[in-house]
Amino acid sequence: MNESKDLVVVVDSDLRALIPEFLRSKRAHVANSIHALEQGDYETAVRVGHQLKGEGAAFGFDQVTAMGAELELAATNADHCAALKWARALAEFLGHVEVRFRD
Repeated sequence: MNESKDLVVVVDSDLRALIPEFLRSKRAHVANSIHALEQGDYETAVRVGHQLKGEGAAFGFDQVTAMGAELELAATNADHCAALKWARALAEFLGHVEVRFRD
C-alpha cells in the first residue's frame, strides 16, 4: 500500500449511502481485533477476519477481502505477529482509503 492508488476504491454509486457506515463499522471491528490480539484472543480476530473477507467483497473493497483472509488465516494459526500485522494493515487502509463512485 505504498502507492496512493492502492488507497482508492471505486464502488457502484448505488452504495453511496451505505459506505460511511460500512467504513465506520469495519474500522471498529478492526480496532476490536487488534485489542483482542493484544489480549491473546485469536477467536475474535478469526471472526473479524472472516467477516471482512466476505463484507469487503460485497461492497467492492477487494483489498479488505484479501487482508481479511490473511488476518483470518494468521489468527486461525495463532500466528500473533502475522495476525497483528494484518489487523494493523487493515486499520491503516480503512483509515486512509479514498472512495470514488462510478455511475
